Amino acid sequence: MVRIWSEIPHKWKGVFYGLIGGVLLLVVLPSFWSSPWATLVPIIPVPFFAFLGFLFGRAAGARDELNDLMR
Repeated sequence: MVRIWSEIPHKWKGVFYGLIGGVLLLVVLPSFWSSPWATLVPIIPVPFFAFLGFLFGRAAGARDELNDLMR
């Protein structure tokens, strides 16, 4: 399983981590905020977190590619 995970590009891992963060917010926020909006408002950050994770993953992938070129 670890070998499979290490072969996935960083940008897709970042999207996965961002989606996990957004879904966690979607689950946790209604327990702190008792409003009908508590289930609708976290839907907006889910794609934002996924996109942010994609950007961080792309940066990590670019860093790894530069390190490979330097060797």
